[in-house]
Amino acid sequence: ITVNDPLLIGNPPSSPIQLCTSSPITDTLWNSWSTSPDQNGTWTYLGITPPGIAGTLPFNNFQYSLNPGNCGFGNHIFQYQIPTVAGCPTPSPIPVNINITSAPDAGVLPNNVPPICINDPGLPLNLNSLFTTAPAPFSTTYWTDVTNNVPGNPINYLFTPINPGVYTLRYTAPLSGNCPADYEEIEITIHDKP
Repeated sequence: ITVNDPLLIGNPPSSPIQLCTSSPITDTLWNSWSTSPDQNGTWTYLGITPPGIAGTLPFNNFQYSLNPGNCGFGNHIFQYQIPTVAGCPTPSPIPVNINITSAPDAGVLPNNVPPICINDPGLPLNLNSLFTTAPAPFSTTYWTDVTNNVPGNPINYLFTPINPGVYTLRYTAPLSGNCPADYEEIEITIHDKP
């Protein structure tokens, strides 16, 4: 008589696994489980599969890989199915929620702008008008002057320099959920009046 042990089903987290659309490809979906399951199972997407992924996660010779950027933001439900062992009951699939947060994007600013005279009648300079690609989230309150230090001092998006010099100004799209903040900087040269 051969007696087989069933494969370990494991204990998935009760809360969703938190990832970010900018997170690297992860091979460690069960790091957050209190007890890891046997790793010979299959991850399958439940519901309408996002265009960026197949119905099952790809196997990379060691583990199944999830690319959060391919899934898109939102709550995704996968199920993990371990194989049946001869003589043992068929294990039930285990649903796992994965919440993917959209990464903040600080947009794109030009490397610099033409020098400006401190008494230029065009001042104040509307910093938000300089974006070549708009940030998300977008706010007029996310600007700081990081010329002398980081994180810098908050400034108005309508920039009025007090002194001549070279300013480094930063727009920061703040962290969101499990996603880190993103920032974009621009250098502005202010000349003294002649």
